[in-house]
Amino acid sequence: MTKAFFLGLLNQKTYQTMADEKGLYVVEMSEDNDNFPRVMAAPSKLRTEEQIPKHEVIDYDEYIFDGQVQWIKPKPVPFYMKLPGWQVYLKRTIPHRNLYKYKVQVTAEYGKLDSFILRDSNEKNDAKVVTQQFD
Repeated sequence: MTKAFFLGLLNQKTYQTMADEKGLYVVEMSEDNDNFPRVMAAPSKLRTEEQIPKHEVIDYDEYIFDGQVQWIKPKPVPFYMKLPGWQVYLKRTIPHRNLYKYKVQVTAEYGKLDSFILRDSNEKNDAKVVTQQFD
């Protein structure tokens, strides 16, 4: 364990050495900056798109791990999701899943909670009243 740690420290590369090896910019995109790119290092000699072969590894993680991709084990499915009672539970809760979000959205758009069916019938009744006033 200690040997692997020291080997990792010895084999570390700075952003500038990676940029010079690849001839490309090293750019960081983080969610803290709304995925706005931030240049970490610029190469001394920049390559164009025509000079970059299609099979070359450009992804940072693949480059660091020498072309090997880290396998992330998927989370196991909980046992109760395979039971028939789970399907019954899902069928019961579907109408109520996003009810609060829907109420907030409709209230923000229309100023009040109202059914789209009642909204259409109210518009038709208002139109009849208006036409009767002009007769």
